[in-house]
Amino acid sequence: MDSSQPLLGKRILITRAREQSSGLIERIIKLGGVPLAIPLLDFAFPDQFDDVTQRLTQLPHFDWLIFTSKNGVDFFFKALKQTGYTGSLPKTAVIGDKTCEAIQGYGIKPDFMPREFVAEAFIREFLPVIKEKAKVLALKGNLSRDIISASLTNAGVYCEDLTIYRTIMPEDSKAKLASVLKNDEADVVTFTSSSTVEHFVQVVNDYNLGGKISRLHFVCIGPISRKTAEKYGLSVAASPRVYTAEAMIDELGSYLKDRV
Repeated sequence: MDSSQPLLGKRILITRAREQSSGLIERIIKLGGVPLAIPLLDFAFPDQFDDVTQRLTQLPHFDWLIFTSKNGVDFFFKALKQTGYTGSLPKTAVIGDKTCEAIQGYGIKPDFMPREFVAEAFIREFLPVIKEKAKVLALKGNLSRDIISASLTNAGVYCEDLTIYRTIMPEDSKAKLASVLKNDEADVVTFTSSSTVEHFVQVVNDYNLGGKISRLHFVCIGPISRKTAEKYGLSVAASPRVYTAEAMIDELGSYLKDRV
């Protein structure tokens, strides 16, 4: 095997949202793999958008905004545009390089980012930074864990959650994924969130394809998605120390090279 192309010929299923897949596709191709993009999740505003509008008018009352994903950043600024809000913004805290890049794309330099890209580490590092009696608004998706707001509240910090987007499964992806699995057209499945795992398992169960997945290699972007995959009985081959899609593919390459 060419050491520069450890994924040579491997058909790698990409399950993340379509608009977030370009970097992953490029990395797979560079390492010799064949990307198969079947998005198992998409995103939309919450059904009750009026609630979002109302909360955004209260931004001047908060000292900090917390963003945990690129989606949270993008939907927040979409909401600002739709509601016509033109006031100043509180300080911003972000988790992860991609989240940081996303908010910088809107001309804002984050005031705080933890060294580790998980919520638990964020809490440890964030608490010493904020002032006593600070008010915090955490932007999240409908399926996101509440650990940040709960931990801050337990520490005596005033923190509110705002669900700024919701996760949905594209209907047309169900039959596409079922066909790929039924015909053994993939070698590796990538998971970039717990939602991608859950939607994958849903299709496997709905189409009675449990007997078709034992030959697959599963890779996860980080510990949360890995834990979800293992909860459903999926054997995870690899996950990176740095929780990015590119690092996940590099880790997959190392895993496959070691198996030659």
